[in-house]
Parts: sequence; structure tokens; C-alpha cells
Amino acid sequence: MSTLLDSTSLNSMERQARTTLINSLSGVRTAFIAITADSHGRLNASTLSNVTHVGAHPAQMSILFRPDNGKRHTLQNFLNGSPLTLVCMPFNQVNLVYEVSMNAPKGTFELDVLEASTCHVEGCPHPLPKDYLYAISLDFVERFTLNNGCIYTVGQIKSIATGAALKVDEEGQISFDTPPTLAIGLRQYTTTETAIKLPYPNAAKYGFSCVKKFKLFGSSAICGGLIISPFMTVFKVIFQRCILLCTNLHCLSSNNTTKGT
Repeated sequence: MSTLLDSTSLNSMERQARTTLINSLSGVRTAFIAITADSHGRLNASTLSNVTHVGAHPAQMSILFRPDNGKRHTLQNFLNGSPLTLVCMPFNQVNLVYEVSMNAPKGTFELDVLEASTCHVEGCPHPLPKDYLYAISLDFVERFTLNNGCIYTVGQIKSIATGAALKVDEEGQISFDTPPTLAIGLRQYTTTETAIKLPYPNAAKYGFSCVKKFKLFGSSAICGGLIISPFMTVFKVIFQRCILLCTNLHCLSSNNTTKGT
């Protein structure tokens, strides 16, 4: 049976239940352990899942933080110039991924509290938990404060460390020997062992002649079929005027030659 929750229903929900529901609606996301350091070099770890890529050229990723209450140590360190390392862990380490989100005092390295084994990888700015799948190190680029107080940050990828259980094929696609830890909302975690790799969708498969759309002078054009845009009209006018100019120049040259003779 289908149900509908309108804005009135959502506003009448108990606060924590509504928070859990809304946080779950964005679906399954990778749950990362985030590692930073303060100005004294003291490490900090937390759990982050509001992470997306925002472009590959340059290679950048975004992280959405909750409103800054003065206790967002990961956020503060990142804004103050610390690299931020996002660590993807296998699902058998889900408890570690979850527990590093404890509200520990500033200057505490949560991985030490949890007695987690770590390793140093050359080129990576922070120690990584043992058995990591991959780790992405970011340098801060910019931030935006949203109307609800949440802070949207963008970082540039400086290094990517890959563990033994991660494979990268010749096309750059990653796959896992061990499934990663995935989050659904705030306290629910899951994983998947089924994957399928598909080619890019092709309109020609469905009988369309267009292959690629792009913009010319603010109007859509189609490559692979007929191109109908203001560009073609402009090009036609320019071409006609060039022909007319060449004709006039040829006539002028002929007249000058005749006069000289």
C-alpha cells in the first residue's frame, strides 16, 4: 500500500525520526573515516558520508558538514589548512567506521582510543587504518555556508592510496575483492556484493540519429544528425559575403589590369 508524507506530515513527525528519515532518503553512500591534524600535529578521526565528486579536471571532491558548533574538529582542521584523508574501509570493519564518530575531546585521535592498527603509506599525509581499501587525500579549495547552516566544502585530490583488496582496471573503474562499508542515513550500514558495468547510453540504439548534444552561441545543436542552430545561419551569411567580396575583388583587379594595359 502506498503512502504519502506531505510537508505537514513531515513537520509533525518526532524530531529524531524525521532526522533519520531525511538522512536516509539520499540512499546508499560510502562511509569514510576522515583523518586530519590540528596546528600542533594532533590527529583527529571522524565518520563522513556526505561526500561526492565534483569534477575530474581538476580532480576535486566535496564534503558537506553539519553546522559548525565549535566542536567540528575535522571541519576546523580542514579549514585551517590540514589535508583531509578519506579512508574507505571494508565492511568487516564497520564498527571501527562507526565508532570513530564518538564526540571525543579536541586533540584526541579516535583510532588510538579504539586501539586500531594503522600503517604509514609513502606520500599519504596521515597514518591509515590497517586493511583500508583506498584513501583519498584532499587539500582545501573553498567553502560555502548553506541557508540551513550546513557547510559545503570542496577539496582537490592530492593523492590516492589503494589497498590490496582494491582493483583498478585500464578504464579507471574500481572493483573490490572485499565489499566496502556503505551507509544509509545516520546509524544504518550495509554492503553489496553484486556489481555490473555498463557502457555509456547511446541514443542511436533507440533509432535516434543524434549522437552528442552541445552548445553553440547559446542554442542547442546536434552532432551526428542535422545541425540546426543559429551558428549555421551565421556561417551561411558569412560564407555568402566572403563569396561576394572575392567576386568584387576579382572584378576590381580585372578592371585595374585593363586600365594598366
